[in-house]
Amino acid sequence: MIQANELRIGNLLLFEDNSAIEVRGIHPSGKYIHDGKQWIEIFRCNHIPITEEWLLNFGFELPILGSSIYKLGLGSFSIQHFGDKIGFFEMRNHKKIDLVHQLQNLYFALKGTELTPKAAEII
Repeated sequence: MIQANELRIGNLLLFEDNSAIEVRGIHPSGKYIHDGKQWIEIFRCNHIPITEEWLLNFGFELPILGSSIYKLGLGSFSIQHFGDKIGFFEMRNHKKIDLVHQLQNLYFALKGTELTPKAAEII
């Protein structure tokens, strides 16, 4: 279940009709998010699992054929498969993550810029 305190403006979630929506506002009660058009009860949304399709749409690339490491930019931000999970690592740090909004939040915390998909039709 999604908790409002784990979300930021710009995070992507999966609406109950399986469309991806962008969080444009969070109600102080924590029970609603705004998608730019309307207030939506948060329980009607789900997390989006990180997949290769999402990573590629965010601009990550597989620099070496057969590698499990996805790099963004000049290699200072990398994601790697760890069995059935995808994890972030940078230098000596690593953290297992499996949800799109976690990746977006981590990227923003480390880089100070938003991680947004390239394909507009996703949201």
